[in-house]
Amino acid sequence: MRHCTVGFLILVISTILIGCEDSSEQVSASLEKKIEQKESIIENVKKEVEQLQKELQSKNQDVLDLEEKQEHTEELLHKSLSYLNENQQQKLANSQYKYTLEVNDNPVPKDGSLEIKKEQIKVSLIQRTPNHHVLPTEISRKGRISEDYYTHIKEIAPAPEKTFFTDGTIVTGIHHQFNKSNLQSNITFSITRELKKRLGLHTTSIQVKVK
Repeated sequence: MRHCTVGFLILVISTILIGCEDSSEQVSASLEKKIEQKESIIENVKKEVEQLQKELQSKNQDVLDLEEKQEHTEELLHKSLSYLNENQQQKLANSQYKYTLEVNDNPVPKDGSLEIKKEQIKVSLIQRTPNHHVLPTEISRKGRISEDYYTHIKEIAPAPEKTFFTDGTIVTGIHHQFNKSNLQSNITFSITRELKKRLGLHTTSIQVKVK
């Protein structure tokens, strides 16, 4: 009886050991597969990094080329400016600063008179400056209208209900707002001769007829 029991125990232990060995082999195979997968991922990431580095080097070279071209262009521009007389330089500087006089976002006509039927009326003087100054500072600053641009609107009647500014990177403006229902007369104002010349208008007297 004892021999049977011992034999049975040996059989059970052998079976367990064999099962453990099989399980160990399965775990080992699973680990190897995971390692291979991670190594594959790492390799792909390395390739992507190498590609990005190549692209970055290419873009850096493009930037260097553009900077070199810009320097060359500015050198040619500065050299060309030396051949211009004062009036020609002034015209070039003026082209860098744009001014528009608008009523409800519509440019004021050359005769300075226009009609508005809308309830809200907005008179605006807009200044547009270049995003990138290519002219030398001493020439570029000549393109600005004298003093502050918004002082070139004078004698607004009746007084606006609201005056406000808009200020952007390259576009700034002053806006005078009216409500037609509160107006007893047309809107009139004057502009300076300097602004008249910059706008290409025929008059310094502006009239907004309210209908």
